[in-house]
Amino acid sequence: MPVRFDAAAAAQTLEGAGYTDENGTRAKDGKPLSIRFTIHGDDPMSTALAQTVQNQLTKIGVEAQIDARPQSAFGQTMSSRDFDVLLAGGGSDSPDPTSAMCQTMCSTSPGNASGAGTPELDERIARLGAQADDDARAAEINAIEKEWLGQYGQLPLWHGPDVYAIRTGLSGLGPAAFASLTTDWEDVGWEPGTGH
Repeated sequence: MPVRFDAAAAAQTLEGAGYTDENGTRAKDGKPLSIRFTIHGDDPMSTALAQTVQNQLTKIGVEAQIDARPQSAFGQTMSSRDFDVLLAGGGSDSPDPTSAMCQTMCSTSPGNASGAGTPELDERIARLGAQADDDARAAEINAIEKEWLGQYGQLPLWHGPDVYAIRTGLSGLGPAAFASLTTDWEDVGWEPGTGH
């Protein structure tokens, strides 16, 4: 379910929701449509992405304020749900695709920042672990994900590999396919004779 920037379709959706165009700004009952795009830390990619979204929203008459907070505020922002739009990411350290589904998609999970979902989807997610047939489980995972994403509580921007460059001689990190997400840094170091 790809989402594309379509200013005409956005204008139609906003009009249907009662947001009229008042001199280039969308407003409802005289109140301009304004959102906060919250980012954490000082990563230039996050800032550039927020500026891109801000630019796109401005083109359809929505004011977007970039709300830059320190990285240390992320936990508080998530637990209080003090944001309108939030840039965040996550991952799983398990090869089982069901292992983190409830954390992200169950409607009552603290890890579900938007609160999207339904009790029915929660029940379907809970039943996944009992499904022994891999093909049937994969089909149900895909069906749940499609229905959940259709609520637009979260919009995936990308899902790609992590790429690392490591100098010759580094030891103890282990092959990425077997390494835990929590590296035991006490075991990492340089091999003797590598000049480091």
